[in-house]
Amino acid sequence: MDRKTVLAGMIIFAVVAVAIWQVKRNRMLQEEARESVDLALRNIPEHVKFLIDVSKKVFARLEKVGFDGLTDAEKVFFCIWTLEGDVNNGGFDQYFFNSWSEYSIESVDAFEKIGASKTAAIIRRANSVFGNSGPAKDRTTRQKQLDSLPESAQEKLNGLDDEFYEYHEDIDNLLYEFVVKHEAKFLDV
Repeated sequence: MDRKTVLAGMIIFAVVAVAIWQVKRNRMLQEEARESVDLALRNIPEHVKFLIDVSKKVFARLEKVGFDGLTDAEKVFFCIWTLEGDVNNGGFDQYFFNSWSEYSIESVDAFEKIGASKTAAIIRRANSVFGNSGPAKDRTTRQKQLDSLPESAQEKLNGLDDEFYEYHEDIDNLLYEFVVKHEAKFLDV
């Protein structure tokens, strides 16, 4: 064998060895991730697991009948679930950018209905950043409004994010109690 053939063989061997190591490493990381997810799921309180199940039913009904076809109790649940998810993921800026903030005015009432008046007040103040009429229902228009907000309004939204994250009220428990109290008004698909 000549030197080039030996060198080429060594390079191929090294590349294959690295590829095998990467596959094994990825499998180990995937297994660790599965174990972490399993541990996290085992630690979710039962009432939160219940709310996750309810969310699946409400979103399935939403897809079938639209927001206006939901019961009043389902609308309350939907408004709270989507607002809390978006704000916790990226603040009010993300919430208003995404489609679910079409119901931001209804969300204030939803939080009031479960007894979370402090959180409702935060949302009301976030809506007021857009003026007296609040954010537009239309997503494209609302995104343009959001983009044109002055720096002071963005700072106000950031401050409201921080206030929201303080969780002055136990939203999960309040929502759970609301769902249990109005269970008959949550329709199956």
